[in-house]
Amino acid sequence: MRDIKIETNKFGLYGDIVNNKLKIVYKNKTKVKKWKNDKNFSETYKKQHLAIIKDKNKELLCNFNEGFRIFKFLNKLRHLKNQN
Repeated sequence: MRDIKIETNKFGLYGDIVNNKLKIVYKNKTKVKKWKNDKNFSETYKKQHLAIIKDKNKELLCNFNEGFRIFKFLNKLRHLKNQN
């Protein structure tokens, strides 16, 4: 299962990566976005994990600064949720 769940006091995002679906909840309204299956997704996912395991093809991975930016962004979302 590959799910992404982001909830704040203003909106909610619920992503289902396996089934290619994103549910957006905002002001008591729900919108669902779907996209076609990307056959390269599974291959890219596999290549990223092999790059970690074999210590090769590091261009498939984010560097520390990119990872830290994502971490800070997710923390901002978490703080939005906790403001009320």
